[in-house]
Amino acid sequence: MADTLIDNKNVLPDSGIRQRYKLQRHIVSISVTVVLMAICAWFYMAFSSVHVMDLGMGSNLKVSGLREQWLRGDVVVMIRHAERCDRSTNPC
Repeated sequence: MADTLIDNKNVLPDSGIRQRYKLQRHIVSISVTVVLMAICAWFYMAFSSVHVMDLGMGSNLKVSGLREQWLRGDVVVMIRHAERCDRSTNPC
């Protein structure tokens, strides 16, 4: 009896603990993959489509077509004051 060797693989074949561990491992790996894909999609959307053109440089205003759109009434301009008058010592 002392010389008997027990193979651990055959003691608990496909036990519930092993199956739950495999399921948990798959759920964690799928969750990590989904989170990483969401982060990559956010970075792509946030940084790929933003391009601000300086309309005061060279012929950028003419190239952009903004003036023609303005004349047709297709453009709304919002001017934001850079600083609030009640929190600044500069003249308003």
